Amino acid sequence: MWVPRVMEQGIAEVWWVSPSDIRSWHDSLLSPAERNRMTELRRREDRHRMVVGNALLRLTVAAAVGVAVERVEIDRSCPDCDEPHGRPVVVGHDLHVSVSHSGGRIAVALTRSGPVGVDVEQADPHPHSIADLHAAILSPAEDPDEIDFHTRWVRKEAVLKATGEGLRTPMSKLTLTEAGPAGFDLPCSLYDLRPGTGYAAALAVLTGRGVTVSERDGSELLR
Repeated sequence: MWVPRVMEQGIAEVWWVSPSDIRSWHDSLLSPAERNRMTELRRREDRHRMVVGNALLRLTVAAAVGVAVERVEIDRSCPDCDEPHGRPVVVGHDLHVSVSHSGGRIAVALTRSGPVGVDVEQADPHPHSIADLHAAILSPAEDPDEIDFHTRWVRKEAVLKATGEGLRTPMSKLTLTEAGPAGFDLPCSLYDLRPGTGYAAALAVLTGRGVTVSERDGSELLR
């Protein structure tokens, strides 16, 4: 098993897997709250994405902090309602994590450099629906033709996940510039990822020093 090298500052790991990597024993890694949430998902593919993402998160965290996977505690409490649908927090360690999934791609990001957000989106093949969404995500200072729609979306989503705001803050309040994201008083390093054909993905880490980003295939960890 390859051990993620996230013990040092300045490093970020992004692990990629597919819902098809699911195994029966992955269910045993769910907490009671996560298991309850999974049963509320009506679509089989949504349940698979959740189970696989959770398994990958716990396995990579266990390797990063040097504990058995059964001892990894993830707190997903929402800051607004305390329900278990907030961003994941590794209890008892200074490791920052983020999870995202769309279609056939699931990503888990880990770093010690600062709060982190990762986002992956499957490209929408219908241009008319994209045009309708532009108004919802563009700030007044942004040009819709300057950046590909899906690239802009995942970059903004990654930043808002890193800050912990998520979609509670409209994307239109955030401006992407050549120097990085603007619109809030936090340093942020932003990176485009390589999720594969038909997808866009980005990683944001709240640090002004920059990080070295490595992308890894996590399918072996799940077997």
